[in-house]
Amino acid sequence: MNNQITTLLVFLAIALPATARAEDAVEIMKRSELLVRVPTMSGPAKLTTGNRGKVEKTKVFDSWRKLQPDQIHFFTLTRFTKPADINGEAVLMQEFKDNQNNVFIYLSRFKKTRRVEGYDQGKSFMGTVFSYSDVSTYHYANYKLKYLGLEPCGSTPGNCHKIESVPRTDDIRKRTRYSKTLNWISAKTGLVQRTDAYDLDGKLLKKIVVSKYIPAPGGKFVALKIRADRVTDGDFSALEYRDPDMEKEIPDALLTEEGLSSIP
Repeated sequence: MNNQITTLLVFLAIALPATARAEDAVEIMKRSELLVRVPTMSGPAKLTTGNRGKVEKTKVFDSWRKLQPDQIHFFTLTRFTKPADINGEAVLMQEFKDNQNNVFIYLSRFKKTRRVEGYDQGKSFMGTVFSYSDVSTYHYANYKLKYLGLEPCGSTPGNCHKIESVPRTDDIRKRTRYSKTLNWISAKTGLVQRTDAYDLDGKLLKKIVVSKYIPAPGGKFVALKIRADRVTDGDFSALEYRDPDMEKEIPDALLTEEGLSSIP
């Protein structure tokens, strides 16, 4: 009997911490997602692309982002103003449950709208290192999470929780074109500092770093500066928002396929 009790205690000593770590991963990612769930945000921004530190192109755009009635998903409109050859082009992203997102592109020169199908949402966003999936919202419920430990954040002072995210379904894998991501979450702020994305063959594809957040109403935060580096060729893209308005109401009609052709 004593041997059975000892065996049970040893089993619990091994199993319970593993369970606790899995639960911690969910709670950490849930909190991180809630911290950036700002109901409304609009304003100017720019996308800079280059290779190994050499800047090549800059795109300027206006952005509108609004939390939907389910209080989880967002609709986001991006309308480019510079350079001149893409002036008026726009991208509308509508997020839904289980990563069933709609993406529409308005081509101003041809006055036509085309839909970006599921698998293509893992492709380059407007010629940058970011994909359409990268610029949509991460939702922890779409992933199986594993806590990998506490370690230095890197360029950001302090320690980070390291968490592995694996898509729950093949559909999510196909849409993101990632087999997994590794996420570094600040133990101090609860905000994502870095994400490493692995391709469908399990090879490291890109590194995404958030270098600046600002506070938003309701104890939330907005990422102002985000950079993505593709490890295979040295290409990089940097996204920077400028003076975002987090109070202005965004009309629902603006965030529709029909509204893409209307300049607000």
